[in-house]
Formats: sequence, structure tokens, C-alpha cells
Amino acid sequence: SATMKQDVRQPAAKRVESVPQDREEMVKDTVRLILTALVLPELDPIRELVVSELSQHPEWYSGLSCATLIENLINCPASSNPLDAAPDQSSRVLLVRALQPEAGDGAVAPPPAPSVENINKALQSLYCRYLEYRQTEVRALMAEAARRGEEEMLAKLSVERREIDLLLRQMDRMDD
Repeated sequence: SATMKQDVRQPAAKRVESVPQDREEMVKDTVRLILTALVLPELDPIRELVVSELSQHPEWYSGLSCATLIENLINCPASSNPLDAAPDQSSRVLLVRALQPEAGDGAVAPPPAPSVENINKALQSLYCRYLEYRQTEVRALMAEAARRGEEEMLAKLSVERREIDLLLRQMDRMDD
């Protein structure tokens, strides 16, 4: 009986462990692409697109560990040395890693210029990530409002949750 329980738990644990890794990899690729776009020359249309979208929606990246770096790159004019915008050593390391090629042969070359299509996907990914975070937050707030008997707040949060659910379903359809 104990052996059978262990046999069931191990595969389930592995499935649960794989989800955050896949998700973390997606965020890592998205952030790498966004950072690459933000260090492009000032008048580059791709940089302008990213700056415009993220300036209007800082909540999309506010929960990321590199939020301060992104904020600095958005608000500072493009520099010949993008590391100047990094507020601290860890941000500089993150930026260097984001801009390094992922070649296994040790060759050093600049990362490829992001395309409008890839940038739009990255921005959509950030937006989706934000909606999922907000969805979790709203559910917790709804539980608290229900516990306290705050019907008006519960009604407002229910409307927001339905709107978020609808947006996420629409985004899922766009991915298909």
C-alpha cells in the first residue's frame, strides 16, 4: 500500500514540477526578447513599440525580478552602452545574459534583432501572465470578501473575474 502510494505520488510530483519550469522558461525567453528590444537604438520601430506598450501597461512586468531594469530601459534614452541603464550589479548580469547569444560553441555574436511578430507575442505573453496573476489575486480577494460578508465588494470582484476569464479564453483561442 505504501509502495503504491509512492508510485502514484512520484509521477504526480514530476508533472507539477515540470509546469513551473516550462512557465519559467517562457518568461525567461519573453524577458530576453523584451530586454533585447529595449536596448535597440532610440528610433527603432521595435523599441518604440515595446516602450509604448510597456509605458502604458507597467503592471504587465511589475512582478518580474527585472522590473526595475525594464523601467530604467523604458525611461532612459537608448545608450551606446545599455549597461548604463542597469541600476545594480544583478541587473547588469541579467542584461548581459539576455543579450548574449545562446550558441553552445562559445562563439560571441549579438543576439538577433527581434521581429515585430516575436515582440507582439512577447508582449501578449506578459499581458497573459499579468491576467493570470490578477485572476489569482481576485479569487483570493473574493474569498476574503465572502468571509467578511461584503456583498458589494464580492459583486465587483465577480465582474472583474468574469472579465479576466473572458480575456484569457480569447487569448487561448488566438494561440490555437
